[in-house]
Amino acid sequence: MRLSPLPFLTLSLLAAAVSVATAQTQGHELDRPTTVEPHPVLTPGAPLLHRHLTPEQYRRWQTHPPLINADAAAEAAGPLNLVPVGRAEYASGPVGDIFVMEGNTQLVLSIDQQGNPCSSGQCYPILNPRGGSQVIANRVIQDMGDKYDSIVIWTTFEDYSVAAYYQPLRNDIGGLGVCDQSGQDQSGLFGCTYDQTGGLKLQGVIYMNSIAMWQQVDEQWNLTYALEDDNSQIYATLGQESAHRWGTGFQFRDPRTGRVSKALLGRDGSHWNLKVDAAASWMDGLDWRDDGGGLFSVIADNDGYSQLDLYGMGLLSADEVEPFFIVEGASSSRLQQIYRQFGITIPATIPDGTDGLPAGFPPMELVGSLPATGTRVDVTMDQVLSACGPRLPNSTQSQKTFNQAFVLVTRPGQTAASVSGDVDNLDTVRRNWERIFAEKTGGKGVMCTALGGTCAPPVADVVAIRVTDDGNNPADGEWGRGEELNIYTVLTNRGGGAISNVTATLTSSSPDVEIVNGTVSFGAINAGAQVESATGFRARLGSTVSCETRTVPVTVAVTGGGQTREFQAAIKACGGDEQPKTEDPPSRIPGLPPGFGPCLCAQGVQDGVPMAALMLGVLLAVRGRRRQR
Repeated sequence: MRLSPLPFLTLSLLAAAVSVATAQTQGHELDRPTTVEPHPVLTPGAPLLHRHLTPEQYRRWQTHPPLINADAAAEAAGPLNLVPVGRAEYASGPVGDIFVMEGNTQLVLSIDQQGNPCSSGQCYPILNPRGGSQVIANRVIQDMGDKYDSIVIWTTFEDYSVAAYYQPLRNDIGGLGVCDQSGQDQSGLFGCTYDQTGGLKLQGVIYMNSIAMWQQVDEQWNLTYALEDDNSQIYATLGQESAHRWGTGFQFRDPRTGRVSKALLGRDGSHWNLKVDAAASWMDGLDWRDDGGGLFSVIADNDGYSQLDLYGMGLLSADEVEPFFIVEGASSSRLQQIYRQFGITIPATIPDGTDGLPAGFPPMELVGSLPATGTRVDVTMDQVLSACGPRLPNSTQSQKTFNQAFVLVTRPGQTAASVSGDVDNLDTVRRNWERIFAEKTGGKGVMCTALGGTCAPPVADVVAIRVTDDGNNPADGEWGRGEELNIYTVLTNRGGGAISNVTATLTSSSPDVEIVNGTVSFGAINAGAQVESATGFRARLGSTVSCETRTVPVTVAVTGGGQTREFQAAIKACGGDEQPKTEDPPSRIPGLPPGFGPCLCAQGVQDGVPMAALMLGVLLAVRGRRRQR
């Protein structure tokens, strides 16, 4: 890969505010603000850092269109004129929480394989590499305001010039690397502080290409994932490009030499070395297992963030980063065999980066594990701090909520109305990404993708309790002495972002109730979603409980998003307007066990239909008490 110099951009100011008109389309409406304040405008020509592999490299083993000469196309097209950005030239506006920008022939080029303008035959659409991302960022800031940490650009077409990249514009965080402006590799950028935006909040621009392209990356390995599936390459790539804001440029001081080492760095000096035990990080990291005696196994890849990644984000303290290791001289004959199946010969030695492999690293969900040999070299956080210095600000003072704007760029001639399916798919990805980011950061980080720029803190509330007979002792739809009951809790996320690792516990102050199963897990809950627990609490009624008992108090404590909230509820002993009929002998009510009266009844389910006369499960009171952890 060709390395890029540090991007010291220049900025200019808009001479005047841009007037805004409202454009209507069928199917979707491009809603625009009525007034816009002037903002700095990014100029074209910034290099694309942390560039992902090209589609040619991604499409392993399969026939695909050849890589086009995007540089030649850029030279032929020349830079785009950014000031002013005319409304007639670029129709754009929000469709829900997706900002749609209708491309024209200057923003989206049509070229042949050699990079020449193309109007017929085999033509390829690409985003103009000479200022395309800046034009888009300018429009979003002008229309929506400077409220985003990063702007994420997606397309309705597959761009064969590059797969994905992160373009850094600002860094005010210390301790992310060793500053080096020599341009030898991209690692030196992380240790430097700079601001190329003239004071904007915007920290960088992400180019993601099309959703379809990342689905094809999975399909080339015969892997098919739904848009909501966490395993999709969509989220692995988005996770990597988003985290390039902070990493990976970490180095460490090798105690064997006393010198700062770049042995943690892999592809283009901004990804993990494949030989680092990086907990299957999205940043090209692998999860290594030490099998002893110089034997190792790669057991996972492409599955989230490592502790050092989270430290760089400001979500973990240095003390929370556990020691890890490098497998020096890593070699795998199994990797050779995998490549040989496709007619490709490689050495057994595992390279530093994925760019050292003709088709990248094979997915572990297909391989299972990859045995290797090598020498273990341990690395501690103290050695990283000795080379890079401490992160400033630290994890107690760092930003925890991040804002992204999702932008969809169409091909020339496509309108917002004609790409409604693409908009809907991208909105699905956007919502799912909020949840996945929350999960992969252990609930410590929040990714807000609302175009309004504000997402309320995620909060899980109890909205209902549902009970069913446990199906035993007998399955009579009632809660008798000594019987167990299933209690299901329904939660909703009232916040603006996803909340991860949600759990709930059930307790009761009543001596007549024994909690058999008091903990259930909900996993992650998206913003606005309502979820019922897949498994229920189980509670057993005491064998000597009095039939005069009218209610059973319970407390449901919900934990998620770094806080615990308690909800008080009461299970009614009798339902509706019925009064207890303790004078009636049990024999007059079919199915009741001996000694049980109808005053302690439960809402049972028989053939999936609730028994209408029984009302257990009514939430009498919900009083949330927030307890910070």
